[in-house]
Amino acid sequence: LGKPTFIYSQGIGPVTRQWMNPLIRGVMKRSRYVSVRDAESAALLARMGVDRGRIEIVPDPVMGLPLPHAEGTEASGKAGAAGAEPGGERVPVVGVSLREWRKDAADLARAASALATLARRRAVRLRFLPFHTPDDAAVSHAVMSQLGAIGASTAEVAAPGEDPQQMLLEVSRCDLVFAMRLHALIYAANQQVPMLGLSYDPKIDQFLGRLGLKAIGTTESLDGEAFADAAEGLLDEAGAQAWRSRHQAAILKLEREAEQPAKQIIQYLRQKIARSR
Repeated sequence: LGKPTFIYSQGIGPVTRQWMNPLIRGVMKRSRYVSVRDAESAALLARMGVDRGRIEIVPDPVMGLPLPHAEGTEASGKAGAAGAEPGGERVPVVGVSLREWRKDAADLARAASALATLARRRAVRLRFLPFHTPDDAAVSHAVMSQLGAIGASTAEVAAPGEDPQQMLLEVSRCDLVFAMRLHALIYAANQQVPMLGLSYDPKIDQFLGRLGLKAIGTTESLDGEAFADAAEGLLDEAGAQAWRSRHQAAILKLEREAEQPAKQIIQYLRQKIARSR
């Protein structure tokens, strides 16, 4: 239709059908601006024949998403986000975002076992966050049913995540996020919430890598004791502060870079309008 087209912070690949390469290359070449969210996507497009100099690597735009305005002050502290233990101590909130992947659901069974190991060690509030409906909600309930006895800990499912800002608010109220969903991890980075990623796709590893992190496990392997050790370390106040200090610079860099596609597109449109006058 002759409209200017922009590729906005896309993850590219994997592409298993080679006959699609010329189609993808053609779309990229006709686009006025191309940005991808990781170096691997840029390298894939370059192998397809797209000029590497035209491809900008930027974070997912969710890195720049603000909290709902009215909730910003409330969400800045997590004291109201958790219940209390019998002794009056605050119970930390562990956000959990899982998805269906393996047909035999062995990955979800391992995740349930790991969460149960943590929940039996110390009181936590496991808050499942369904990012994609209705599938994630069903997965959350299925994993909850496999937790078994978890002592003083509790488990619950949040309302489905149809509104990105509301899900960002949910994540901001967590003390730790354990996630397969990429956007759950991105939301956690946005709010500087310590995270443990479970990898099912290279995009999880690529995002974690940009923060200097590695996945705690994959859909093929997850050590429940190692997960509980890592989670306990991040739930400790000193551990959480150390995590933020260690990764804050990388997070802030991603937040700044997330604005770049919008700036580039606005600049192009302004120039186009100026030329048309």
